[in-house]
Amino acid sequence: MKKTKGIVNSNNLYRSFSTLPFHWLLFAIFPILFFYSNNIKELSLDVLVAPIFYTIVIATIIYLVLTFLLKNLHKAAAVSSLFFVLFFSFGHVKTFFHAQDRFLLLIWLIFLITGLYLLLKTSRNLVRLTNLLNIASVFLVVFSLANISYFEIANGRIFKFSENNPSNTQNTLAKLKKPENAPDIYYFIFDRYASFGTLKDLYNYKDISEFESYLTKKGFYIPTYGYANYPRTFLSLASSLNMGYVNYLTGQLGENSGDEATAYKLLKNYKVQALLKSVGYKYIHVGSWWEPTRQNDSADKNFFYSPFRFRGLSLDEFSTKLIETTLASEFLSRTSVQGTIEPLYGRTNHRESILFQFKTLEEEVIPSKGPKFVFAHLLVPHPPYVLDENCTLITEQDTEKRKESDNYLNQLACTNKKIKTLINKIQTESKGSAIIILQADEGPEGVKNKLSQKWQESSIDAIREKTGILNAYYLPGKSKNDLYPSITPVNTFRKIFNLYFGANFDILEDKVYVVESKEHPYKMFDVTEKLR
Repeated sequence: MKKTKGIVNSNNLYRSFSTLPFHWLLFAIFPILFFYSNNIKELSLDVLVAPIFYTIVIATIIYLVLTFLLKNLHKAAAVSSLFFVLFFSFGHVKTFFHAQDRFLLLIWLIFLITGLYLLLKTSRNLVRLTNLLNIASVFLVVFSLANISYFEIANGRIFKFSENNPSNTQNTLAKLKKPENAPDIYYFIFDRYASFGTLKDLYNYKDISEFESYLTKKGFYIPTYGYANYPRTFLSLASSLNMGYVNYLTGQLGENSGDEATAYKLLKNYKVQALLKSVGYKYIHVGSWWEPTRQNDSADKNFFYSPFRFRGLSLDEFSTKLIETTLASEFLSRTSVQGTIEPLYGRTNHRESILFQFKTLEEEVIPSKGPKFVFAHLLVPHPPYVLDENCTLITEQDTEKRKESDNYLNQLACTNKKIKTLINKIQTESKGSAIIILQADEGPEGVKNKLSQKWQESSIDAIREKTGILNAYYLPGKSKNDLYPSITPVNTFRKIFNLYFGANFDILEDKVYVVESKEHPYKMFDVTEKLR
């Protein structure tokens, strides 16, 4: 009898647990996991912590308040789940159907009112509904977690990845000697700024000669062959900031991997800033809206434009894009200063981020005391095209009236004006003693020549356009003979550390790689000989 009673009690306990309404919490968490799993190649697990934590807190408060008001656990849970489903699905439905905000808001309001009326007025026991919603929410969460776990394990992001390049131990072991008058170092990356050769030969842009002449008069060395080591931002910067090639990632991740987030780690605690900080340099980071270079925890000072600010709240790229998919974006667009919450990479945010970076560099960073290492990644002349040659705002309608090449060159002309202002300011403040490196991470994509589906099979002009970059050096007190015509970004800081900090880095062979496609960034092909 006691054994039978125990079984009955266990069954009762199971029934009690199975009918306990927990679906409201899972329906609140699922959209975050789902959004992460759909963008997992560009994200790491740490971005989930904040949004999941705050969502759990808010969801719990909503559920407890509803429970207090309705005096019914099951009704409170059902109302909560209805709200979370409508809240998180708003942006997705709007995008999929290209719906107007007011029209979709009206429909969502009708759904909410109808659902509330039916749930609140019903006298039925909602245990069966609770069971169904519990099962559905568990399935959705488990499905997303399974996808996330499979990707994380299959790509070695949890167990096997190492950030160290096994063939480049010299970087780790090296020590710098601080110069007596340590120069400030400015490393400016202008995203998709084409090489002067590309601008002259492929774009027939004659005005670039004036800018090239300006740089030469200011003491810059401009290599004859300006090429990136890689045609993707995250690979290019990982290489230059760590002073080594990153082809070893292919062996660690697999050439079929599309995982970019693992390589993003190489843009955080990278070797250049670590070596400079070891000899007393202050690291100032001026970030773009692109998350991998938005801010850096290793920096002594971070400056970045936050495209989403509400009462002082600043969110990362993942949280910002997540909010764009929710009903909150519609509410915040009506309460924000700008009157709209556009996509993170939208025209307004792109323009404001660019102007913020230039202004911050000129007014706050350059006048600050050194010695300092300044890294700035500016998404210009990278599209969208939001500035004309005089740095005046242009509308999307304006750009549609022109060819893409004209829009690109206009934004590039604005970039040149801003660069001149920075150089004049730096050389005045430092009395010509600061090191200045102007580079791009990659060349423009398809402005004149479209890449083939497999990039390595593209025409030489298309490859040259994509890999040709701005590459100019101002090295005070050093001869132009200390550099050489084919120097690429991978050797930039090897040279600087050898020339100014008593280091003895080997100069690597300058190579240019293309990847098979954006989907396969670790299938790399050496195209160096094709380009020279």
